[in-house]
Amino acid sequence: MRWRSKPLGPHDDQYYEQATFVLVKESPDAIRIKLIDKYRKDYNGLVFWMAKKITKSYNDSDPNIKTAWFWETAFTNNSNKALEYLDKTDEEK
Repeated sequence: MRWRSKPLGPHDDQYYEQATFVLVKESPDAIRIKLIDKYRKDYNGLVFWMAKKITKSYNDSDPNIKTAWFWETAFTNNSNKALEYLDKTDEEK
């Protein structure tokens, strides 16, 4: 599936956060990502969904590694939920 995200605006870097990831799955409204960001070592390998409508400057020029800017609030919330889920499943093991 091909989609075009909006470009990052002049002041968007204050509200958006850049991430490096592997695309796991794509739906019409969202992408499931696996973080591989060298600046987020604690989050590496974390898998979660991000809505396309809050994704800017999506770069898929590399067939394996993608980058995009995500609205910071949603990115933080989704990654924290994924971490909580991982912690919960680790406790059950």
